[in-house]
Amino acid sequence: MPRHCTPPSTAFPRTTSRCRPRWTRFCKPRTPRPPPEQKTAVLQQVAEQLRNAAEIIQHYQYRAQWDRFPADVAEQLADAHDQAQQIAQALDRVAPAFSHQPTTDTRPRTQADHTRSTTTAAASPPSPATRQR
Repeated sequence: MPRHCTPPSTAFPRTTSRCRPRWTRFCKPRTPRPPPEQKTAVLQQVAEQLRNAAEIIQHYQYRAQWDRFPADVAEQLADAHDQAQQIAQALDRVAPAFSHQPTTDTRPRTQADHTRSTTTAAASPPSPATRQR
C-alpha cells in the first residue's frame, strides 16, 4: 500500500482514509461546451444519418415485401422509415436555432405569465376601425 494512503476504518471509511474514493476515477472532467455553430453542424449530421438510415430501412421494407414476409413486418419497416424521416425533418427545422446564443431571459414561461398576457390582451377594447356593427 502506498505510504500516503491510510487504511480506512470500518466505522467511517470515507472520512478517515486519505486516499481518493474509488468512484472518483470514473468521473469525467468537465468538458467545455461546443460553440453554437458546432451544435448546429452536429444536428445536421444526425439528420443526414437518419435520412441514410431511412433509405436502408426502405430497402429492407421492399425486400420484405418481395420475399413475401408477413405483412406486419413490411408495415413496421414502413412505420420506422416514416419516423426516421420525420425526425430528420424536425432536426433540420430546429438546428438553426442552436447557431445563436440564447437570450438573457431563458426561464420558461409560467402559467401566471401566460394568464397575465392573455388577460391584458383580452381586456383592451377593440380599436374603432375594427369594430363591426
